[in-house]
Amino acid sequence: MSASVRSRTSEQHEDSDEWLIDAARRAGHALPHRERPPGTSAWRLLLNVGVPEDEIMRVASAASGTEAADLSRVSPALGAFLPHAIALRFRVAPLGVRNGVLRVATYNPRSTLLERELAFASKHRVSLHAASPAAILRAQGAIYGTVYGTSSSAADPHVEADAVPAPRLSRVARLSQAVPEPADAHGHSTTLADRMLITAVTERASEVHLVPAQEGGLLIRLRVDGTISDRFGVSEANAARIVRALKTRAGLRVDDARHPQSGPASFTSPQGTVTLRVSTEPLPGGLEHVVVRLQGPHPTPRIAELGLSMVERRRFEELLAVRHGLVLVVGPRDSGKTTALYAALRDLVKHGRHAASVEEPVERQLDGVEQTDVGASAFATLGDAALARLNGSADAVYVSTLEDAATAHAVVTSGNGRCLVLASLDATDLGSAVERMYELEADTAGLSTALQGVVALRLLRRLCAACAAPQHLTELPEQQQRLLSGLPSARLRRAVGCEHCRGTGYTGRTAVAEVVPITPELRAAIARRAAAPALAQLARECGINNLWDSGMTAVVEGTSCLSELLDHVIPPPEVADGTVAQQDIDALLAQLLGGARSEASVVEPVEAPTAPLRVLVVDDDALSRRALAKELTDAGMRVIEAADGVAGLAYARQLRPDFIVSDVAIPRLDVVGLMEALAKDDASPPVLVHTAQLDEALLQWLRKAGAVGVVLRGGALGAVAKRLHELQAAIAAAPGERSGAVPPPKG
Repeated sequence: MSASVRSRTSEQHEDSDEWLIDAARRAGHALPHRERPPGTSAWRLLLNVGVPEDEIMRVASAASGTEAADLSRVSPALGAFLPHAIALRFRVAPLGVRNGVLRVATYNPRSTLLERELAFASKHRVSLHAASPAAILRAQGAIYGTVYGTSSSAADPHVEADAVPAPRLSRVARLSQAVPEPADAHGHSTTLADRMLITAVTERASEVHLVPAQEGGLLIRLRVDGTISDRFGVSEANAARIVRALKTRAGLRVDDARHPQSGPASFTSPQGTVTLRVSTEPLPGGLEHVVVRLQGPHPTPRIAELGLSMVERRRFEELLAVRHGLVLVVGPRDSGKTTALYAALRDLVKHGRHAASVEEPVERQLDGVEQTDVGASAFATLGDAALARLNGSADAVYVSTLEDAATAHAVVTSGNGRCLVLASLDATDLGSAVERMYELEADTAGLSTALQGVVALRLLRRLCAACAAPQHLTELPEQQQRLLSGLPSARLRRAVGCEHCRGTGYTGRTAVAEVVPITPELRAAIARRAAAPALAQLARECGINNLWDSGMTAVVEGTSCLSELLDHVIPPPEVADGTVAQQDIDALLAQLLGGARSEASVVEPVEAPTAPLRVLVVDDDALSRRALAKELTDAGMRVIEAADGVAGLAYARQLRPDFIVSDVAIPRLDVVGLMEALAKDDASPPVLVHTAQLDEALLQWLRKAGAVGVVLRGGALGAVAKRLHELQAAIAAAPGERSGAVPPPKG
C-alpha cells in the first residue's frame, strides 16, 4: 500500500463515527449489521432505528469521554472564535474559550482529525464536546444567523439538501455533483432556483445575493431586516443552473457575464405572488454577482402602518394635504424611503388625488397610480421622464431619485405652483438634504419657496416578542446609562435570540422619523443659504423631534434597543456629551460603547499603552463589526462602530479617533472614498483596512489612497489590535511622517 493511500485511510479512520454505532451495540441496542447508506451519519442511523436522542447523547458522551456540550448560552459573540465558513464546513459550533482552550460542539467528538483541523483554523487548542447534529444546527443559527428548517435533512448534516425532494432549501449545503430537479408535495417540478426563492420569501428576505465562492460554486446570502448573512452554498455543478434559471425568468442574456444586466420578474410562492428584480454585476475572471430583490405578496402599507408616532404621522399627512410644493424623503440606502413614498401615493389615491410616478425601476405596481418605468420607456433619462410627467395633468408626482441638475430644477419649478412633488434623496436629514439640493444647482429662491417639508427616515430592527428580556438600566455600561439619563427605563428590553428569530433577537423593523414642515423661519434660513447646523437648530427651536429623539422613543418603549439605535443614528453632541469640546472626546466615545462582554468568550488582552487607543470600526456586516469591536475593546481600546461610509465619515470628523479600521466595500462610501474625504480635513486619522479578499491590484489601489496597512480577516485573534499598537508606536517614533505605503497584510 502506498504512503498516500495509507495516509488517506488513516484520515478516514480518524474522522469516522462508526465508534458511536459500536458503542450503541455495547449499550444493548439491537442494530442491523448491514452497510450504512452513503451520506448517513451514525446519529441518523441510530435515530432511524428508534434510539431516542437523549440516549444517543448519553452513549456518545460515555464512549468519547467528553462532556455533553452546553448550547443553552450561545450568542453571536461566539462567532469571533471560529469563522462562519469553518463552522459550516466542519458542522460544529463554538462554545467559547476556557483556560486558553476553545471548546467546540460536534456530533463526532472522537475525531482527532477534526480536532487538528479546528486547532489550525482557530489558532487555539481545541476540546471537543458531544452534541446532536440538530442541536448544532440550531446553535449555528443563534451564533451566525443561519436559518435551518425542521426536515429530516436539516437534522443530519451529512445529507445533501439538494438531494432531498423538499420545496425549501433549509440548510447550508455544498453540492458535490448535479442532482435531478426534485418535485414538491403535489408532484410538480421544483427547480433549485424556485426552492432558493421560496426559502428567501419564507425568511422574509428583501434581497438574495449569489456570490462566487473561493472554492468554486456560489455562496447564497439573504438580507433579512436589513442585515445580510450567509445561508447556504451551491457547488459549480448546480450554480450555473440556478443563475440560468434566474436570468431566463427576468429576460436577461444567459450567456453574457461581461455586462451588467437588470430585469423584472415574478414568482409564485406558497405565500402568494412575489415581484422580483434580477440584477447582475460582472466580476473579474468571467464571474458575476447576481442580486435578486424581492417585494413580497403583502400589500403596500398606508402611512398609518409605517410605525411612526402620532405626531410624526400627523405632520407627514399634513405635508401631503398641500396642493403644490416639494416634499423630500431622505435617508441612506435601505432606510424605508420607497416604502414611505409608496404609502404616501396610496393615501393620495384614496383621497381622490390623481397620482403619478417616474421610477428607475418601478419597485411595485400600485393601483390607481400612473407609473413610468424609465428603463422600459422611450425617455433617455430619468430627468426627461420627470419633466414630461411633471408637465402633465397629475395632482401629485413621485420622482424616485434626484441625481442631476436638470431633474432638481424640474421638481423645484413644478413645486412652485404646478403640483405636489414627492422626491427621494440620498441625504441624512434636513440640513444635508438642503445642501444636496444646492449641490444639484437648485435655485436658492425657488427651493426656499417650493420646499414644504423634509422627512428623514431610518429603520430599526424590532426586538423579537418571543424572546426579548427586560433590560435593567443598571445592567448597562455606565456610559450607556448616561445616554438614558432622565428617561423612563421600566420598559427597556434587550435582544436574546431564539429559533423564532433565527438567534438574532429581532423580527421585522420599525420606522423612526424626523418630519420637518418648513416654517417661515426655516424658509428664510434656506433663502440665505444657512449652514446645516443652523437649520437643525432652527428646527429644534420649532419643536421638531430629531431622529435621535424618535429612536429613543422606540428604545424606552421596548420596541427596539439602544445598540440598534446607535447603529443607525448619531447622537446629537448635546445629548451625547453636553459639549463638543475636543478635550471631552474620550467621554463621548465611552458613552457610545456598545454591549457587555460575554463571560464565555474572554480574550487575553493585548498589552496596551497608558493612553487607550480610540478606534472607529466601519463595516456593514453587523456580526463581523461587533466581533472586531469586542476584540479591540478586550484589548483595552475604546471603540465606536459605523455601519456605512457616510456615518463613518461623520463619526471621524466629529470624534477624531486615533485610527479607523474599515472594510473595503462599505455602503454609500467605500474605504477609498472615505480616505479621500478625510484627506481634505486638517487632521485625518490613519486608516487600517480589514478585508477578506486581497490581490496586488487592490494593494496598489489602497497604497495610492493612503491606507497605513492591511489585515486579512480570519487571521489570528488579536491581529488587528496588535497591528494598531505597532502602527501607533511607528507614528510616535516618527511624528508627522505618516506613510501611505501599504505594507504586506498581517494576520
